[in-house]
Parts: sequence; structure tokens; C-alpha cells
Amino acid sequence: MCMGNSSLKASKKDLRKYARLVNKQGYSVSLECITAVTKSAVATLSGKLNMHEASTVLKGRYDPEIFMAVMFRKDGVNFTCFHSGKVIMTGVKKLKYLLEMLMELEMFTL
Repeated sequence: MCMGNSSLKASKKDLRKYARLVNKQGYSVSLECITAVTKSAVATLSGKLNMHEASTVLKGRYDPEIFMAVMFRKDGVNFTCFHSGKVIMTGVKKLKYLLEMLMELEMFTL
């Protein structure tokens, strides 16, 4: 597993580097199929987010005393939405779901 890179090309480069290090220790390593399993994304909405309305309609968790963001899950993607309009999405498998969800979140901007 290789996490934290911004592209699949950078991930492949890092994996090859680590495979060479493991080979030098005497272990056999082969990189046959390198694929991206999930992606993460960050977006900014056009305005500030109405937190209470978004959490109610999207059935998300929002407890401002504990964490100042609405958190919900849809189609296997975890969304963390902040009042400023910033949205963090993790577990993305298809970009189609992101665009649809971001358009839906725009309805809750002030």
C-alpha cells in the first residue's frame, strides 16, 4: 500500500523504490499490478454552508461542541463538510458520485 501521493505515477515510483530496498534485504518482490483503490478529494463550495439544514437533510452527524463539521456517508464516500464551504471526500472510487454530491451540497450554501 502506498498512501499520500498526488498521482498514480508518483505512487508507482515510490513503490518501486521500496521494492528495491526490500530486494536488497534478500526478499523477492514483484510489482505485477499496481492500481488505485480509492482517492481523496477536497472541494470548495460557492458560499458558506448551512450546517443544521445540511445535517438534517443529508442525515449527517453534526455536534458542534465535539467537532465543527457535518459528517455523512453516501455511496461509499465519506464527506466532511465545514461551515466555510470546504468539503473533504475520502474513499472515492468513481468521480461521478462526487460531482453529483457537490451539486447537492451547493443547495445548502448561504
